[in-house]
Amino acid sequence: MCVTLLSLVSAGAFADCGVNGCSTSGSTTTGTGCCNDCNSPKTLLIVRDQGANLVLDQHRMGYKYNEECCTYGEFGISYRYERNFKQARLAQSLFGTSTLNLVGSQNSTRQGTTPTVAANALLADYFGLATDENFSISFCPRIQNHIVDFRLYVGMDELCEGLYMQLNFPLAHSKWNLQGGCGDCCNSCNDCNSCNSCNSCCTTTTTTPATTPSTTLKTTPIPAGYMDTVAKGALTPLTTIQKALNGEAIGQKTAMKYGKFFGCCCDTTKLAGIYFDLGYNFYECPDYHLGIYAKVVAPTGTDMGCDTHAQSVFYPVVGDYHWQLGAGISGAAQLYNCDDEHMIDAYLQGYVTHLFDRSQVRSFDLKNGVMSRYMLLKEFKSKTDLTYNDKLYAAIDWTTRKPKVRVDVKGEGLLEFIYRNSCGFAAGLGYNIFGRSKEKICNNCCGDCCNSCFTQSTKVVGIKGCAPVDAEGYSTTAANPSLMGTDRGAFQVLNADVTATYHRINATQSAATAYKCGQVDNAITLDTSNAIAAGFVYVNPLNTVTIAAAPVPTIMKVEESATANPALAITAVAPYGVVSGITSAPKLLTDSDIDLCSGAMNGYVTHKIFGHLDYAWEDCDWKPAVYAGAEAEFASCSDKNAMNAWGIYLGGSLSF
Repeated sequence: MCVTLLSLVSAGAFADCGVNGCSTSGSTTTGTGCCNDCNSPKTLLIVRDQGANLVLDQHRMGYKYNEECCTYGEFGISYRYERNFKQARLAQSLFGTSTLNLVGSQNSTRQGTTPTVAANALLADYFGLATDENFSISFCPRIQNHIVDFRLYVGMDELCEGLYMQLNFPLAHSKWNLQGGCGDCCNSCNDCNSCNSCNSCCTTTTTTPATTPSTTLKTTPIPAGYMDTVAKGALTPLTTIQKALNGEAIGQKTAMKYGKFFGCCCDTTKLAGIYFDLGYNFYECPDYHLGIYAKVVAPTGTDMGCDTHAQSVFYPVVGDYHWQLGAGISGAAQLYNCDDEHMIDAYLQGYVTHLFDRSQVRSFDLKNGVMSRYMLLKEFKSKTDLTYNDKLYAAIDWTTRKPKVRVDVKGEGLLEFIYRNSCGFAAGLGYNIFGRSKEKICNNCCGDCCNSCFTQSTKVVGIKGCAPVDAEGYSTTAANPSLMGTDRGAFQVLNADVTATYHRINATQSAATAYKCGQVDNAITLDTSNAIAAGFVYVNPLNTVTIAAAPVPTIMKVEESATANPALAITAVAPYGVVSGITSAPKLLTDSDIDLCSGAMNGYVTHKIFGHLDYAWEDCDWKPAVYAGAEAEFASCSDKNAMNAWGIYLGGSLSF
């Protein structure tokens, strides 16, 4: 079976990419539901199931050759503790980096013809931080598992010689901590409904990137009209990085429900699955045996429902929560025997299972790239009335859905050598390989069939980018020689009788990413040969140039008056320069803009070495035995979503 697993790995069953890897800037979905995204970052993390561990499997530990064709067996309990290392890799699997740089759209590093800001610097604007922010925070995710496994092995030779069964009930307590700033941040705030009470932590950084960010958040007011109405004035940015990364409400931005970074549900205790094996040894002798078995796993553990793991970006997951069906092989051979005083045995075991379709809640990025789930979306009144509806959402609240997920192949193999002597002492050393193919998510499951849990997924939305939501309006119908120096149209502050409707900015930037602003959608082409059209133009609040000074401020939106001809062109008048950024209609998001691959876990392979010491009281009726051991599990650098971990274990058993 180890050979079979290695063949699957070399054939690409568990791996996503070739030796050259691929870009992390985005991914695509093929018509078959397969994701061509190699090891791009994902929106969640699902590590190796706590119950999938052949190292403590009693197929070999419970097996006893029996010449009397009777029923026999062994009951055992084991405890295992494991903890991950190489923490930065897990952060990279979620964010593409272990250090998040948050740089505002108006920070000096983004300005000029040759910006110096790092390409992976997130727009701080999306998180309710100051538009001139420059902040950095590192993450060192830690996972700790305490697993108590109850095992029952029964040889049923009385029914059929060579027949056996095994039941496993692994109970796992899993504790996950994102460790913002690589410290134990907000570890005591476990109530998902009170995450924002932990506001005093995670305000500094331990990593200083090339842009030399500040170690404290800036308090520069957010310009009026950028995230709320002009009438409400400038906004005070969020005061802690914890509030920002937890998506606290600010201005017209509603509080983020999914994908929070801190303070939510750090630990959980669940049954990691119910494992049932039914096997048959077709070769069975005192010094060797070989057989096959069927494996069924019933789904228990973390319910991937509407109000669990998706609320946190780093939520403890126990078990696979899929029905599984597969088959395996188990065998042993005695390699050396010195008068039954000293013996060396070799054990070989492995299995492959299929994880069936299961409806699970997943959050997704947009096709705009990695981390686009944290961009801001504008809500519009309807598909026919494309007027901004005074509400902003984090994209993740719109892209969180409940599709069906499956895993074609999961497998595990083990090879072990054990020394035993006649005094009951034994020592073993072995190698374990584990692999899991990439998840597959149905292509047609981002529609109404998956929206029953969510309130935002049916909204009419578009990408805000750096477009404002509200701005001062100016009339283009009246001459104003003092401003323009000509008798052509002039910019003039709106009269008091103009309603607030004209202040709503419907502009979207569908090409924006998590790292930079985009161009305004459906921008009107300027025609400088015609007179200025009747109507209203709006000034981008991020532009600090006033209307009375040159050049003309950047224009984001035009709203034609009821009597105006919308086909009329807009003219730029010297000496104010070219008016830019005018849009005629926003661009709406559809389900096809969701990147399904971003919420599907990549396949991976891990390699484990382990060793243990055992002692058995062979002369006692119940033949009690105890053992203790240690293990270390490794994954390749490209398999960033696989957990590198070390562990220790101990246990005992009674035979009957």
